Amino acid sequence: MAAAVAEASAFYPWPNLVYLPVLDAPPVSWVLAWRTAAENDLIRRFAQTARDADHGTA
Repeated sequence: MAAAVAEASAFYPWPNLVYLPVLDAPPVSWVLAWRTAAENDLIRRFAQTARDADHGTA
């Protein structure tokens, strides 16, 4: 048994694997993280797009 987010069933279908919702669980928050040593303009633009989408401005 393992906990997974609801979207897992759509992305990871396996034969004989059953996803059961935990109806009283709190919502899951997603975060975007990266190694600062590897940061570049592409990562910064992607992060900004994710922030804009979260705030409905994308």
